[in-house]
Amino acid sequence: MDKSVLYWSAFVRAKGVYMRKIVGIAVSGLFLSAGAALAEGPRVYAYPGENFCPTGLQPVTISGVISCGTPNQKVSYSAMKATPGS
Repeated sequence: MDKSVLYWSAFVRAKGVYMRKIVGIAVSGLFLSAGAALAEGPRVYAYPGENFCPTGLQPVTISGVISCGTPNQKVSYSAMKATPGS
């Protein structure tokens, strides 16, 4: 077998090993960053409306659904969705 073919096959195998390591590291980074975002839990916004909730709770929105609870965001949902400068 020609030496150039041997060198090329060794290069391709080494390149594959490095690519698997790089892709593995990139995927791990994505999972770690997604895990931190998911650990916060859902975003619960205060709802600016009349309060018919039990004592200690207030109207909140979770994914567009209005219910009673305690907000974990400092702004209301409508203020967060508003266009800057308007």
